[in-house]
Amino acid sequence: MLHPIHRAIILLTAARAMRCPHTQLRLRLGAAEIRDTAAALVSGLEAAATDIESGNAQDALAAWTRATDAVAVGSAEVCLPALVATDAAARDAGAAAKRSIIDAFGTCYGRKALYDAIKASETTDPLLARARDKHVARFEANGLALADAAAREQVAKLKLELGAECAAMEQEINGDSSTVALTRDELEGVPAALVDALPVGDGDKLLVSLKAPTLTPVLQHARDPAARRKAYIAGTSRCPENARRLNRVVALRAQIA
Repeated sequence: MLHPIHRAIILLTAARAMRCPHTQLRLRLGAAEIRDTAAALVSGLEAAATDIESGNAQDALAAWTRATDAVAVGSAEVCLPALVATDAAARDAGAAAKRSIIDAFGTCYGRKALYDAIKASETTDPLLARARDKHVARFEANGLALADAAAREQVAKLKLELGAECAAMEQEINGDSSTVALTRDELEGVPAALVDALPVGDGDKLLVSLKAPTLTPVLQHARDPAARRKAYIAGTSRCPENARRLNRVVALRAQIA
């Protein structure tokens, strides 16, 4: 998963882009554009890390902050399609892009020379000082504060497995097309525009998607408690394979800690 800091930056930037004519995000990219953009973002992040490690960056902290901010902002274009694109190829490309960016961050925040350079950075700017502390915390969450190199390597391996399990969980949910069949009578109280747009199933049943934009209004507005219960149970029991993954995620987090 994306770190909460970068997830917040993505969402805030996307919101600002809708209002600000100077920052326009492209939110309708095709699969090829998503792959190319993600590759460029990852390449830029890795290049910044290498420059800092080699001493070519004049200000390591400022350079790393610019690089990570650029990826956090740019990733909105390539990660959001995994959640909202109607084209399956774009959704798959978005999911792969998100995975590649997460892996790039994980790899960079596991680089000891980069950690040493950022931790040693001095600044009088309070915002940069705060950024440095947060960056250092991310390095140390990846085991960089451990003196034993073997322990650091083990943490890095566990973090990669953790990321892969989280990505698989998310992709399972994004790709799920499960529905629950309800009659119009059972859907009484739900906004008519939503009900009228539902696909028709067998007999007089309408197929309610278990994705949040469709399921949530049903849970909120359907007057029939039995119908709400049926929809709720269907929504909370989909993607059963994720139960195993969640158990593994909990175990990995405990092991890393």
